Amino acid sequence: MTLTRSHLRRVAKWAGTGTSLLMVIAWVVTLFVAISYRASVDWSAGVDAGCICYWGPLEGQAARVADLRSAFDLEIESISGRKDLRGWWVHSIGVEPSLGGIGFRPPIVQRVRLPANVTYRFVELPLWIPLLIVATPTAFLWYRDRARIPPGHCQHCGYDLTGNISGQCSECGKPIPSATPSPEQPP
Repeated sequence: MTLTRSHLRRVAKWAGTGTSLLMVIAWVVTLFVAISYRASVDWSAGVDAGCICYWGPLEGQAARVADLRSAFDLEIESISGRKDLRGWWVHSIGVEPSLGGIGFRPPIVQRVRLPANVTYRFVELPLWIPLLIVATPTAFLWYRDRARIPPGHCQHCGYDLTGNISGQCSECGKPIPSATPSPEQPP
């Protein structure tokens, strides 16, 4: 089965719409709930306050992370009551009363030094950036579908050619291709 351009555009248009909608839903949900996956103290990733977040040690820090792990595990276990720290975490959060607190801020890439001389990388990407990357071409595809000139109209200016038998558009003067039958002529 070969895919035509119009079929590919239709698939891309709806995939972009669905992806954009999921990003907006994720942004709204993360205003109230943080969702993250934690692999002990080695790294964690998640969505929090309208941002995609990653937290992990820098290269070559694995030995120092082992020193920090026991103290970190005991602290988190006392707060959460969970003995196994790996896996999915869902917790409610309070949103700051500013635009930065709801994900309208620039991306953040920073290093954080913790006890035991361990340096972590913290990366935060606001959801508006991937949303903008996906929604812009999706909006263009929707606009392009809307802007098509219907059959029986001049393909140059859009003038309705019903009843035109002269062979050229009476509005712009462009010749009408003979491959396009007028609505009054039977094919």
